[in-house]
Amino acid sequence: MMAAHIPQNPETRMAKKRMVLEIGMGTDIRGTDVSTEIVVQQHFFTPGIAVPGFVLPGLPQPGQPRFLPDSRSMLISVHYSLAPLPDVPMATRAADPRVGLFTTTVLDFNNDLPASPRQRFVNRWRLEKKDPNADVSDPVKPITFWIDRNVPHAYRETVRGAILEWNKAFERIGFRNAITVEQQPDDARFDTLDPGYPSVRWLMNAEPGITAIGQTQIDPRTGEIVDADISFEGMFVRAQRYMRTQLLAARQAVQAATVPTSAGGALREPFASVIALPGLLPPDPAQVDAHADTDHAFCRHGDAMAEQAQYALDLMDATGELEPGSPLAQQFVLDYLKDTVMHEVGHALGLRHNFRASRAYTEAQLADPEFTRANGTTGSVMEYNAINLARPGQTGGVPFQMTLGPYDYWAIEYAYKPFAPDQEGAALQRIAARSNEPLLAYGTDEDAAFGIDPETIQLDLGADPIVYAAKRLEIARDLFQRQERRELKPDQSYAVLRRSLAYAIADAGRAVGVLVRQIGGVRTLRDHPGSGRDPLQPADAATQRAALDLIARHVLAIDGLAVTPTLQRRLAPDFDDRGDNPSLSTDYPVPQRLLDLQRAVLNQLMSDAVAARILDSVDKTDRPYTAFQLSELYERLTRDVWRELVTGGNISATRRELQRDHVNRLATALLRPSPQARADARSLLRQQALLLQGQLHKALQREPKLDAATRAHLQDSADTLAQALEAKMQRVGV
Repeated sequence: MMAAHIPQNPETRMAKKRMVLEIGMGTDIRGTDVSTEIVVQQHFFTPGIAVPGFVLPGLPQPGQPRFLPDSRSMLISVHYSLAPLPDVPMATRAADPRVGLFTTTVLDFNNDLPASPRQRFVNRWRLEKKDPNADVSDPVKPITFWIDRNVPHAYRETVRGAILEWNKAFERIGFRNAITVEQQPDDARFDTLDPGYPSVRWLMNAEPGITAIGQTQIDPRTGEIVDADISFEGMFVRAQRYMRTQLLAARQAVQAATVPTSAGGALREPFASVIALPGLLPPDPAQVDAHADTDHAFCRHGDAMAEQAQYALDLMDATGELEPGSPLAQQFVLDYLKDTVMHEVGHALGLRHNFRASRAYTEAQLADPEFTRANGTTGSVMEYNAINLARPGQTGGVPFQMTLGPYDYWAIEYAYKPFAPDQEGAALQRIAARSNEPLLAYGTDEDAAFGIDPETIQLDLGADPIVYAAKRLEIARDLFQRQERRELKPDQSYAVLRRSLAYAIADAGRAVGVLVRQIGGVRTLRDHPGSGRDPLQPADAATQRAALDLIARHVLAIDGLAVTPTLQRRLAPDFDDRGDNPSLSTDYPVPQRLLDLQRAVLNQLMSDAVAARILDSVDKTDRPYTAFQLSELYERLTRDVWRELVTGGNISATRRELQRDHVNRLATALLRPSPQARADARSLLRQQALLLQGQLHKALQREPKLDAATRAHLQDSADTLAQALEAKMQRVGV
């Protein structure tokens, strides 16, 4: 690691040879009833660290360890646990793709009749009734989670309550006290990292990194979960108190504390250079997680919820201050903590993410405080929910998911409900066959990452995507206006406005991503035959048209998500943070951020993949003449991007950038069509290029008083299209 920072010269080569890794004697060697524990200390050191040489723009800059007394010397402790597998393997349970559970795959070559030797078993804890004949019984051995002694006292009861929340699902299938919670004594001789001590632990770093992470250890023979450890980054508490101090009005803080909310994470701008649309562009690490084929979980639920919570705080005018240590600030942290602990414990019990669960409830239900307190805001705590925000000037339901959803009960039933061996197969099929019930809808990481399903999306909320996106865009526009009028006190920082606007633009980008996902979307269901539903269903044409209309009005329109010059001049950085983070830009180019969003939309909607799906969806529709057509999409994009050709007058610099991007995409489609491009898509784009070329020439002739920049832009765009249309190229069939 250190070698990457040493300059390449003769002295450097000698220094690299002298770089040493010392592995000292074990700092802790002990045995337990089930394992051998060894903790060793590794010492990395080098004679010197020089300034890195030239690095290509855009590539990560090499750095060096921070917060060390001497960055040339670094000590790292490594904990090794050596434990045998259970003497008696647990009975396996077959997995079913309709229910989202982690799995263990075993290759069985004893029987060559199945098409594949792969056998997939559900990952689950060993849970058996003390009294197998009783309807409800305590388990022989409960799943016991330990709260590590390093968890602050103020958060222990919240952690305990979040873990025990899952007992509700186990009680429904006949287990009383299936999960228990123990507090590690301060003088305990064991470490909660030892095997046999599932735990919730606290991590402390000098600056925020992760928010929460969970890991499990699995018996590879059967899928039995033998241990789990959930770790929280303690910095999220400090971060949220700081955010509340800057952003919450005391009057509104009282209201916010009366309903469950959540928060956490780092105080960083939501994105660096581009706006990520869910499932469409390279994902933001703070918003995305994935599961490898081995079902190793990588969960960023805490980070995603942290940004959502901080945005919710920004929506409240800062007309007063709230002390970081006040009871209200503390309750805010506790609510976030319960939400995230429930999610991570769900992973520890074997449940995967469910990104379709956010579609469970209607907008009317989400706006009802009593309904959301009783049922939550989504069908599963394993979702990445958007915060349940109310429209400006209105009241709404509970902001966050604070209880188990219907899907969670169903998944626990499939994984843990006891059955007689000769009845288990049929019983599991009956349970999984309920997958067509709306409240049990399921779609997970790979479904979201593939990018075609308009329902399986992270950070959306509600049964109607158009209603959801329209509300979030309205909230963002309202925040822009309120920040314009906001008066800051002399002891406050302008960074409050900058951070608030950044979160608003990010949330608007996610709302637009939900809309874009509808266009050319294909609903992909995991149903088996007999469910009454087709597994592949093109998105409803009316929904696609409504989504495109909303994109046109809020993103591509001349007066879309605009920020006034007055507000832009106030978006200074936090100069204290900039001292620790020199890469933080002084300027905050809002027009560029909004242009990034517009370009992202064009990039997706004019892509070969979307064109192919729209064309194929027409063939999947019983009434093709009512289907959403690719010609509709291209005509609408050209009309809205080039609106000034109809209204007349000069064109602003940011609009010229957007229009130039559109022209370049048209020209590229004509000159360098990709192998995946469909013939109909190319011919329709050529038609749009011809029509636009004519409109540009008419505008140049009709508007003699255009400014120099606008005239040059129109002429250059027309020339680009002319050259693309006239270029000679080899075409198959011509």
